[in-house]
Amino acid sequence: VLQCPSPSQYFVGREDILRKLSKIFSAPAHVVTLVASGGTGKTQTVLKFENGLSEWQVILKHLNRFSNVWFFDASSNDTLTANFKELGKAAGVGEDVKSVRDFLGRFNQNWLCIFDNADNEHVFLKEYIPICSHGNVIITSRLSESSQMASPDCQFDLMDLTIESAVELLLNQAHKQCSDENQDLAFKIVEALSYHALAVSTAGAYIGATPTCTLENYFTHFNKKKKKILNYKMRSLDSYQRTVYSAFYLSFEKLTYRTQFLMQICAYLHPTAIPLEIFSQAAAFTGNDTSTADVDPPIKAISFLMEFLSLFGDEDSWEDSAVEMCQLSLASYDAVQKCLKFHAVIHTCAQETVEFQEYISQTAILLLARAIPRGDANEEYQLRRKLLIHASHQALGDHHPLTLKSMNSLALTYQAHGKLEAAVKLGEEVVLLDKKLNGEHHLDTLTAMADLALIYWKHEKLEAAEKLGEEVLLLRKKMIGDLHPHTLNSMANLAITYCRIGKLEAAEKLEEEVLPLRKQVLGEHHPLTLISMANLAFTYREHGKLEAAERLEEEVLLLCKKVNGEHHPDTLTAMANLALTYWKHGKSEAAEKLE
Repeated sequence: VLQCPSPSQYFVGREDILRKLSKIFSAPAHVVTLVASGGTGKTQTVLKFENGLSEWQVILKHLNRFSNVWFFDASSNDTLTANFKELGKAAGVGEDVKSVRDFLGRFNQNWLCIFDNADNEHVFLKEYIPICSHGNVIITSRLSESSQMASPDCQFDLMDLTIESAVELLLNQAHKQCSDENQDLAFKIVEALSYHALAVSTAGAYIGATPTCTLENYFTHFNKKKKKILNYKMRSLDSYQRTVYSAFYLSFEKLTYRTQFLMQICAYLHPTAIPLEIFSQAAAFTGNDTSTADVDPPIKAISFLMEFLSLFGDEDSWEDSAVEMCQLSLASYDAVQKCLKFHAVIHTCAQETVEFQEYISQTAILLLARAIPRGDANEEYQLRRKLLIHASHQALGDHHPLTLKSMNSLALTYQAHGKLEAAVKLGEEVVLLDKKLNGEHHLDTLTAMADLALIYWKHEKLEAAEKLGEEVLLLRKKMIGDLHPHTLNSMANLAITYCRIGKLEAAEKLEEEVLPLRKQVLGEHHPLTLISMANLAFTYREHGKLEAAERLEEEVLLLCKKVNGEHHPDTLTAMANLALTYWKHGKSEAAEKLE
């Protein structure tokens, strides 16, 4: 009675979750929740755990831990009542919910109840789960609030697949060999799908079933037949029958009308970091909508915008809708930055819910135009920088070079303002997209890599900065030559990284190479030449070569006075550096004179 269906034969990955489940259930009486959006593999992970297939020895060891396993459809009160009736009848107890719950409370064994698809906010699972010191419960849900029912340390937010698992799943579903070439092609596909389990599985199945669709031309098919592929139903033998789109829509249709409208507008902005301030700024706009764009916007778009803004009465209402989306695992929210973020697959599905796509796209453009501040205050400047990535996405698309440059500028802005985690994450995304769009040897890709190395350096990720800096320098020498200013910048930055790591000989060698080249290319008085001189002097001092450091810093100070004047900040810094070298060299009188 109420037996678990078998897991998909194509199930891959989730070893970390499976091992944690195994450890948790080595002792009785736990409630575990798995929360994520539709199609991420919650049910399949639980089925894999319960079946314990042979490749996970750690789970095989505990195969017989449960006296009974019952699988309940928790999608509605009706399905749960029917399941409980079936269990009550088989157990010879009353067939109502209370009788079965009491039976489970008395049945002092190590049983497991799986409540699957607990996605209905009107279903209160506590009415079905017995309160007792035995037995175990697993709950799979899209509702973030479900995690409140979990025992301590037993709540899992299911993330996307790892790169390796996603590639394996795609190739298995497509029935393709795991060759190096196929893995490279598969990586590009799963990366574009952001490693979403159902989307990856569907892509593989579609490739395998469509003679004209290959790993090489999948993106061409997807762009032409997006809705068809999102609605493609796999003919697999497992119990999961939802498409990518239907899995998304199951949650989307539960949103209030105004939150659906907000999500549809967001679908035409960049999915990364959508500030709620966009919407409150647009609502506060008092100008003329026909003057916010180069051409007059359609009356329909203005009408849509007016309707949209009228649904939100105050600033709190924007946050309320953001919370609503997050509760259904349709978005994530950065409370510090007050920004929404959407998974790439969910973002694409949201676009497909729009009936009048052209008008909603134009509505998003109007919204951005209204939100752009016109003043010169720092806060207004920062908001304009935030809006840049969304404006570029609207006008040019996600993979347009100017969009990537806007994203890169935003990453550097994050870095400049100390938001290093956000800078690293966005910088890494830009490098991946640049490599995919332009290839590894494109100048834009090298610029993105160089900027990411700088962000790593600022974030004290020195090994990553060193590795990436060495790669960029090698490629720039090969592509644009030793004397190009960008190559010299790469040499100088890598030397600084070497110095920070403690590789003083390598730093000294590189700085001694870059200094004469900068003098040759830029001239002796150029600010970057003076910086190279100061950096080399610093390395000499750290290396204990005080006489060499002293000579170079005296030269830097003279040039700074000549170029910038005696009271310029760079001149004062040069004086302070020379004074420090004098002190270390035992020349206290000279140091005091400078100070």
